[in-house]
Amino acid sequence: MTPEPTCGIYRDEGVDVFLRMFGYSDKAGNESRINFGGIYTIDRDFHADTGFALRMTGFDAVTGNITDVDGAIMLMDRDETIAASWGFKGIMAH
Repeated sequence: MTPEPTCGIYRDEGVDVFLRMFGYSDKAGNESRINFGGIYTIDRDFHADTGFALRMTGFDAVTGNITDVDGAIMLMDRDETIAASWGFKGIMAH
């Protein structure tokens, strides 16, 4: 993947805004720390800590083909807010 998202709140507003909107308190109790992490798998349930799921557009999983080169891999919440996304063009160029 590309090192940084190419779209979404992370890209548009920056990492500080992203963490304040979507991060969670440090589980070890460090009050000065905000975390964002976890295991995300395409089309699985929403993550318990972040409330996000990993979604993909423009790809047919059955055939294994990209159907839209403008598609992307996205971290999205239940309201379909895109927190971060990585466009196929950027991934392929990387």
